[in-house]
Amino acid sequence: MQEFESGYKNGGYAVARLGPVNAYYQSRLVTVESGTADIYADGLNIGAAHRDSQLIYVDSTASNKAASANWHSTNLINIYTEIDYATTPTQVASANKTTYTGSFTSFNGSTITVSSLSELSAYNNWLIGKMQTGDLESSRYDAELAKAYTTVSSSYTINRVPAGADPMLALPANVTAVFMANGDKATVRLAETGRITGDIRGTFNPDTSLFRLTNGG
Repeated sequence: MQEFESGYKNGGYAVARLGPVNAYYQSRLVTVESGTADIYADGLNIGAAHRDSQLIYVDSTASNKAASANWHSTNLINIYTEIDYATTPTQVASANKTTYTGSFTSFNGSTITVSSLSELSAYNNWLIGKMQTGDLESSRYDAELAKAYTTVSSSYTINRVPAGADPMLALPANVTAVFMANGDKATVRLAETGRITGDIRGTFNPDTSLFRLTNGG
């Protein structure tokens, strides 16, 4: 079990870390509702966790006027995301627990005691020896070995946003995009001179992308 700050998680079960997180929420560099914005931001590198953020947002739905944004510069952008805790506030984890049987009756009627790993190893070697002498059929080996231990699987429900976590993590992650155009008169462009490198896959939020076009944008 590990706790992960909003922005990066690498397998396993995740819970929100306590206290403020290092993440941007509803962040935006440019908002265009009419007219054109040309962005020249050479040398600007962005590498951070984002939630519900559209860096370049063009929206024509309110003004019903043409609105556009053109990105002309070369930049490195890495957008990290985490699980949307608002959608999945809990997680079910399964764990297996194996215990030794103690004393039991073996296939030939003898009493065997297995209460430790060393005793399990000795019992296993004893079974192998019995197969080699022909006293135990190989098809019965697994069942005889299983007499020495019991494995029980238990399920646990993990609360991913415990008391003391940043309240932001309980809010919907929503859409995160570098460029977003909303409305049939809204346009976002990566100009001929523009180039963006980095990782913007949004590993844990499928609503993360380079371009997001909605309502005819």
